[in-house]
Amino acid sequence: MPKKDRFLSLDLNLLKTFLVLSRELNMRKASEQLCISQPAISQSLLKLRHHFDDELFVKVRTGLQPTPFSIELARKLSPSFEQLSVTLNEVEPFDPSKLDINIRIAVSPVILNVLAVKLLTRMKSFAPKCTLELVTSSHSTLTEVENGEALLSYGYHTTKTSKSLHTSEIAIARGCVVMRQNHPIKKKSITPYEFNNYEFASFVIPGWNGKNSPTVKTLREHGVEPKVHFRSDDLLTCLEMLKTSNLLMPMTDLFPIQNFPELKAITAEVQGKPVDIPIVCFSHYKNRNAPLLVWINKLVSEILEEQKQTYNNYQLSLS
Repeated sequence: MPKKDRFLSLDLNLLKTFLVLSRELNMRKASEQLCISQPAISQSLLKLRHHFDDELFVKVRTGLQPTPFSIELARKLSPSFEQLSVTLNEVEPFDPSKLDINIRIAVSPVILNVLAVKLLTRMKSFAPKCTLELVTSSHSTLTEVENGEALLSYGYHTTKTSKSLHTSEIAIARGCVVMRQNHPIKKKSITPYEFNNYEFASFVIPGWNGKNSPTVKTLREHGVEPKVHFRSDDLLTCLEMLKTSNLLMPMTDLFPIQNFPELKAITAEVQGKPVDIPIVCFSHYKNRNAPLLVWINKLVSEILEEQKQTYNNYQLSLS
């Protein structure tokens, strides 16, 4: 019969109780030090006795007296727990200024346009020794995150992820439609039915709308057969097409419309409501709570919210 593994089958909190009892040899004092009731101490002691098959402590007039086994166990355990205490207390809080690593992030093209300069500037301010590598997301991006080739990725929500990937929402983008400034459409919003009168350009984002464009799906759900005149994964090419035609291009309020004076953007609405599109961070599941990732997510979330506010202010200035 294999020997019982006393470590794997034991709640380590019980050992903490045991060591305090060994030091104080008094139930009341142990209770005060551990901030738990004396009945709870008694229950823990009962479990310890059963686990080690030894009385451990016997009651005497002055409190408790340890058994020989208890004395030897405490002698061997104490140095290990002291070292554990030192180790845990020496763990420093996360400090970006001490980072000296390369951080590789894959980003959806439109979001990359918004993030690039601001994220680099802020990271350099807080973590001057770090280098930032921003790359455009592709079909292989999630695999790269899964394999550790990229720390994380930012993009639009997708259900096609592996179990080792974690997704967390960091912002909500609002749908809009971009067109040339002097476009025949003069309204401030557009519905699916108004797409009947115009062809549109589709900016292709690998891994998200390559084959099944959400815009095409929404239009068909409302009885509108989409007229896709042009598709490209190059944003600047799409924008040039808009400047010289009546094409419409679905986009979000993360698009820096303020930087393109020849173009305008109007709100996309479905059944009288704006279209909300979650922006998510993809990371390896093991890193989901890592201080570095939490810190970067905070920076990115702030930048995206600033762009959304800039977009709103821009729209108000046109009214």
